[in-house]
Amino acid sequence: MSATVHLLCGKTGSGKTTFARALEQERKALLLSADEWMILLFGRDMERELFDARLRVCKELIYGVSERLTRLGVDVVLDFGFWTRAERNAARDRISASGAAHVLYFFDAADDVLRKRLRARNSRLPANAYEITDEMFEEFGGMFEPPAADETCVRIVVE
Repeated sequence: MSATVHLLCGKTGSGKTTFARALEQERKALLLSADEWMILLFGRDMERELFDARLRVCKELIYGVSERLTRLGVDVVLDFGFWTRAERNAARDRISASGAAHVLYFFDAADDVLRKRLRARNSRLPANAYEITDEMFEEFGGMFEPPAADETCVRIVVE
């Protein structure tokens, strides 16, 4: 039984999690969200260094679960953001080595659209999401590398 891992790439506020939930239903997949695991296990507030260390552990656990699921023939949706090419390459390599297929979805949105969406989200913050301030958005935006022309992806324009 062939399974696919769906990778969601985009800046914070681009609609990845909403899309992930719909894809989970459509594909009868399991959605694995790093943010949800982090918040459930550790809460929302921690120093950046501690956050990064804990996130690495959560992602490693999630990859292990996703590999087991795909071996069982279950599609997986990874809601991580995949902000850098290096992270996307590592994910693609790991998924391919496990025998599963993968699809990368790129959520392409202008920063002004994302800021507006984040302000609306912050005003009614869901339990499974982090508040993202304008300062955080600027900091995180500097880390984001959109997929290059040679990275095959499904481009989703966010308006």
